[in-house]
Amino acid sequence: RHAYIFQAAAYNRLGLSEWSPPSEPIATACALHTLVHGRGAQRNFAHHHLHDENEKDPDLWAPARVFVTSAISLLHESHLSLHLGPIATVRDNKLQIWSHEFYGQPLRPPLYRCEAWFAHWSPPQISVAAEIIRAQPILANAPLQKELYHRVAIANRGDVPFVVKAKHAQRTGALALVIADDGRCGDSLDQYCVPGAERARGEGFAALDNPKQWSSIHIPIVLILKKDADEVFRLVDDSTYFSPASTTIDVSDEL
Repeated sequence: RHAYIFQAAAYNRLGLSEWSPPSEPIATACALHTLVHGRGAQRNFAHHHLHDENEKDPDLWAPARVFVTSAISLLHESHLSLHLGPIATVRDNKLQIWSHEFYGQPLRPPLYRCEAWFAHWSPPQISVAAEIIRAQPILANAPLQKELYHRVAIANRGDVPFVVKAKHAQRTGALALVIADDGRCGDSLDQYCVPGAERARGEGFAALDNPKQWSSIHIPIVLILKKDADEVFRLVDDSTYFSPASTTIDVSDEL
């Protein structure tokens, strides 16, 4: 059992109102659901640096030092600082695609939403939010590009076993793998799509695979229909690419 405390606030085009007082703890019998934030879905906020007597207090300027140091370190890993695609959230048998600009903002709908079928071996109660980019190679039949680190990969189905794709994605550091069906599923995610399981009954695909092959997989693996995959690929390909060389950080001597 877990307990939650809630606060509420009104939101419209004028901004956000004051938050209400915290509620009483509300208990639930549901299992704890973990949301993992990857590249692009994290929100960093710089603390204002005070140029007065208050800056002698390390508690005030230490957060700014940490933020700037972190930003500089990312510049040395160019594949980490690139914005390569929109944000994908993989949760509750759903795949949602968001723009960088509006992800996480109230009253902002996703760019696209579709049904997703989790693998039988995917970790339970784990959700992911991160940038989504194409796997290279697109069938994920070989080691993948380093840009997938802490991101969501999308790969075509083809004839490569699902577990092979999963292993390549996880070894590269991807937080989740979205597999785009090639049309054999038609319009439904069922045993005609992948033998041995029915999504409508809450069963995961690839349930007939050898458990030993999947024992090392710890990231969510989902399958989506071809018509949905076509739209997701379009959004990924239409995304704006940013070069780390265009990122400038002004670090004063005081930090």
